[in-house]
Amino acid sequence: MKIAALSTQDHPMLGYFIKEISKKHKINYLILDSYKRKKKDKKIWNERTCGKLKQGKVNLKKIKIPVIKFKSHLSTRFMTFISKKKISLLINCGTPRILSKKILKAPTIGVLNCHP
Repeated sequence: MKIAALSTQDHPMLGYFIKEISKKHKINYLILDSYKRKKKDKKIWNERTCGKLKQGKVNLKKIKIPVIKFKSHLSTRFMTFISKKKISLLINCGTPRILSKKILKAPTIGVLNCHP
């Protein structure tokens, strides 16, 4: 089974998601969308978490997962990658995109959506 995690480099929960998923499953790829969080996103995060969850950053050089970057998780290149690498499961760890039905059906098992 091949697992890929979807996120952005600056998602506040990415480090936590990677750490927790990796305890039980091997993540084969971390697939990052180029979206950069804006002030508005950070403000919403602080409001929803009452400022109790810090917005951490992940040092991509320290994790032992191949990191693949795409302009968007909706791109044709991304779809080709999923098919070519025979990804079984996509884990949404903070993609800023609404994934299409085509993408949802591309992995053999499906897509798991994580929320803090």
